[in-house]
Amino acid sequence: MSRVISNPLGSQAGDIPLGGAGSGNWGHRGRPGKRGGSAPGGPRMQVGITSEQAGNPAFTQKMILAAKDELTGNLAETPIKGLSCEVGRGGWKGGHETTYVTSYTGNGEALRELAEFGKKYDQDGVLVQKYTSPSDPKAQPQNRVTIKGQLDNAEIESLERTVADAGFEGWTWYSKGGRTSLMLTCIPQWGGEKGAHLQSVQRLSKMFEAAGIEFELETHWVDVDLMTPDTYDKYIN
Repeated sequence: MSRVISNPLGSQAGDIPLGGAGSGNWGHRGRPGKRGGSAPGGPRMQVGITSEQAGNPAFTQKMILAAKDELTGNLAETPIKGLSCEVGRGGWKGGHETTYVTSYTGNGEALRELAEFGKKYDQDGVLVQKYTSPSDPKAQPQNRVTIKGQLDNAEIESLERTVADAGFEGWTWYSKGGRTSLMLTCIPQWGGEKGAHLQSVQRLSKMFEAAGIEFELETHWVDVDLMTPDTYDKYIN
């Protein structure tokens, strides 16, 4: 049985992934005199950033966790609140890698820290999603498929083939409330188109239902920003 949840106003704090290895909420209130002032309100941000250097098999699990601690520590020193970060799995057609599923409320100085992290670890991109209303001209669909129970790596890899067959080229797995969730975002900077994305979501839902997979489907709306090596310095400076 599947359940479809529509959230036309976008997600708010606490609705993004919590739990999993090393996650937490620092509740940092910001630093007086620093850019951005004290802890702000503002939009809820969802960030996807990989933890592995492309083609570097020496980037071990210990190094992944150390880099994650570095990222969360740097972000916690910026004027944001509701910081959450956990180790997830980013996938695309033909491969996968460890990723940091990160969310917070606020903006400003945190973007600089994300750009510095992406540049330091030679990442191809840092995906920043700002939750917004579907009436926003820049709004893109972000869908989350939460599957009943936890999945092991073999089960995830099997489902990834189904996700690719449904028409998706990239996705993120993370843990949410003891269950496994799949995040699918339309990214226009990588050729994503809103209508085609939503059609792929419908195909995936039907494929999961045909396979007897119990899941919940949520639709949220985000303004997508993509940091790349060509633009890191713009955010840093």
